[in-house]
Amino acid sequence: MRPLDGVRILVMDRSLRRARSACRLLEGWGARVALAGTATAACAAALAFHPEVIVSGAGFASAQWHPVVRLLGDAPPAVLEWKETAPPEDVANLALRLYAGSRR
Repeated sequence: MRPLDGVRILVMDRSLRRARSACRLLEGWGARVALAGTATAACAAALAFHPEVIVSGAGFASAQWHPVVRLLGDAPPAVLEWKETAPPEDVANLALRLYAGSRR
């Protein structure tokens, strides 16, 4: 079993290259990943995908991911802010720890 098997993760990032890199790594760890490059796309993905973790990357201030979290109501996801200097490997490790911690 891979560490993130079946965990639904929404990656929000305006840099398609960075986002795809993180998505490949997260999928390699078993996560089911959706990608959004705008706040509108993130809201649509959240409603359709019901993520358990949101990775908020470059170009997304907290004011832009808060509405996404509110849309999910009773089952809010854990949120990880991905700093521009953090490599995708760090994001995958943090997502795993954040998800595990939210399930205790």
